[in-house]
Amino acid sequence: MIYQIAELFAAFIESLLLLTATTDMAEKKYAGGKHFGLLILFAGLYTAASALLRGSAIAVLAPVFCICYVIAVTKITANGKLLQRSTACMLSYFLLCFTESYTLGCGAIMIVGGAVELSGGMRLLTRPGVIRLVFLLINKILQAAIFFAGLPLYPRLRTLSRRYQAILLSAATAACAVLQVISAMIMTDSTAMMQLTVLIAVFFVALTLIATILAIAVTARYQKKKQDSEIMQRINSMMEKNFREIQSNQQRMRRQMHDFKNHLRAIDGMLAEGAPAKTYIGDLLATAYAGAKLCRSGNDVIDAIVNCKADEARNSGIALDYIISLPEELHIAATDLCAVLANQLDNAIEACARVAEDKRRIIVDIRTRQAFLFFKVVNAAEKDPFNEKHELISTKTDKSMHGLGIKNIQDAVSRYDGKLEHFYKDGVFTSIAMFQNR
Repeated sequence: MIYQIAELFAAFIESLLLLTATTDMAEKKYAGGKHFGLLILFAGLYTAASALLRGSAIAVLAPVFCICYVIAVTKITANGKLLQRSTACMLSYFLLCFTESYTLGCGAIMIVGGAVELSGGMRLLTRPGVIRLVFLLINKILQAAIFFAGLPLYPRLRTLSRRYQAILLSAATAACAVLQVISAMIMTDSTAMMQLTVLIAVFFVALTLIATILAIAVTARYQKKKQDSEIMQRINSMMEKNFREIQSNQQRMRRQMHDFKNHLRAIDGMLAEGAPAKTYIGDLLATAYAGAKLCRSGNDVIDAIVNCKADEARNSGIALDYIISLPEELHIAATDLCAVLANQLDNAIEACARVAEDKRRIIVDIRTRQAFLFFKVVNAAEKDPFNEKHELISTKTDKSMHGLGIKNIQDAVSRYDGKLEHFYKDGVFTSIAMFQNR
């Protein structure tokens, strides 16, 4: 009786883990008690159904029933489409199968050792008894640990396109099928079958390695295109904002010139009549003409970035000063200039916004030295932003964005055999990016 209860409990844990992971990957529909209540209810129903299937003629179809059941149930517990739910289910099921096969094989080798053949050890672990109970305990603890460790990664599936989800679904289905075949072959005493199992396993490992390499290559290419697209959008936005600011200043200057002519006429009349023109001129000189100080370095991209960020800093009560001395020609792509300077200034503005208003200041120093171009941004900082490993600590509430700005700077600098350095001392943070300008 105790063995039957243990098997039912193991089935319940497996189904609960499978439903939890699949629902999280496919974006859970409910939260709190209702979410967990539904998962426990459906896990209990699956456990009861699997108990009825065990020992029957159709028990061999149990994996198919499990997969179909989870996909159907997540229609209620998750918001994802059928493809997303199917992909999430197959990935979770593969993880369960892999974990069980791994612990099964290790358990047979560790417990049985050289006393019997591997197939005999497998049978020993699957037969009701104390060894089976110990195996179930270790197996479920390991499965639960792996599933909970992967919780932060589950939402990433939702960011994949339908094409990549379909590829992932096919790969996970094939992997599950291979694992089932290998497990069945191991249970036989035939040496030929064991050898075939090894061949299949080697082929599957090679195929997995190739698929992983291709996936990394495709992902890296996609991320590069996405990063370049985001940078170009930022450049276009800054250029547009800079253009509007220039237009606004030109209109303001035309209005001032019109007013200036009127002032000259008024002064001319005062001088003719002996009126107090000197007082009038003094008042006129004291008038604060509205006009933003525009950066005109000779490089449109740098001008757009500095002017745009200066405007953002001004709106946040931050003083932004700059010293820019550029050569006649820059051999650095506009996207890389934006990736470095815009991110440096974004980080500086974000840091200054957290310090006292009277200490909010940013200094931008851009200059060349021999064949190198230096971007130096100095800003006030509330506290030391480095941890004990001298790594920058993220202050963003959205942790998915942690490190992206710094990574963009490092990627851009590395393309020009440059270097990125950060310093902090006495409430001042300094970021220096160096390029080879050739």
